[in-house]
Amino acid sequence: MENFLALWNRPLENTEILAILGAIALLILLSIWRDSRRRAANAKRFSRKHPGAALICLYFGGQPAYKGDLTCEEGIVCSPFLLSAAHHPGREKGLAFYASPGLTTVRLMLRAPKGASGGAAVSGRISFQAEPNGVYRAQIWPDGRTELSLLKGREFHFVVEEQKPAPQHEFPLSEPTRPEILSDFHFREFRRLLGSCLCLLLLLGYLVAIGGLPAIVLAAPPALWIMMLMVAFTVGTRSFHQTWDTLPLQRQEQIQLEFQQPHPICKLFMGEVHLLSHCLICRHGGRLSLILVDEIVSVRSLRYGKTYGMAKSLILQTTSGKTFQLEFWAGGQAELPKVESWIMEQNPRATVMDS
Repeated sequence: MENFLALWNRPLENTEILAILGAIALLILLSIWRDSRRRAANAKRFSRKHPGAALICLYFGGQPAYKGDLTCEEGIVCSPFLLSAAHHPGREKGLAFYASPGLTTVRLMLRAPKGASGGAAVSGRISFQAEPNGVYRAQIWPDGRTELSLLKGREFHFVVEEQKPAPQHEFPLSEPTRPEILSDFHFREFRRLLGSCLCLLLLLGYLVAIGGLPAIVLAAPPALWIMMLMVAFTVGTRSFHQTWDTLPLQRQEQIQLEFQQPHPICKLFMGEVHLLSHCLICRHGGRLSLILVDEIVSVRSLRYGKTYGMAKSLILQTTSGKTFQLEFWAGGQAELPKVESWIMEQNPRATVMDS
């Protein structure tokens, strides 16, 4: 036992460190190779199961894409796989996927190749009528534009135009203060609590100077500030993680990418709500919440009688039984009907309840 402890506690030599790092790198490469082989095998099984499946080659900024994923909203497709240069229309190795003939709608998320301009990853949505044995080129540009062209086939009118009703309200687009969801919440809470701490410190400083209070009371605001920060960074994000951790990794990346782009942000009391395509990210009352729009079953606006018209709340009930209360104060109350109508546009199945 002593020999084992001595061996365990001794410092590693340079050759041993290099050997461990090499083994880790080898495991990573084997994992990547195994994943690519699995995707290729799934694509072969898909093509055998769906004879006549259309082939869609993926491009990013004019170059074949190498990394990415997709979410199928309509139709039957396989996972993206690396297509060899011998079978690729551009004679270059790149990502592609098969789609069963018929109406197909997918949301793509591609990562930029090395040396390409633009962001690290961009998402886009394509909807088209897949032709049997057709070959298509799906292109995503760094600014988010998507293009779909026919490389092999007879039907040239394959793109399906979406008929969406005009939105009832227009929102100005804003960028978050930080690109990451949690870092944005932490920064905003840090700034809010710091402002409160400084106001309390000025008040106590005045009472110490004029009222004769002991100087030790000046230590209370910093201590309270640190304690509230710890609560905000741990307990405040619990509700967010309860929903976030249940989402697939692909959807998490999609929400994160959309959060980084300019989007509508409406002010709340002690926070704000970010309106994304399929969810709401709310900072309210020192907490961070993620509300999936398709899980909202009822929407109700409520005015408080004892606030003299200064406050209104939007209460959201979800399928999981959770209730979220978004408080709009003073001039921010004008945003409440806009947020309510936006939710109903995204999820028409939700019920509007009388207050």
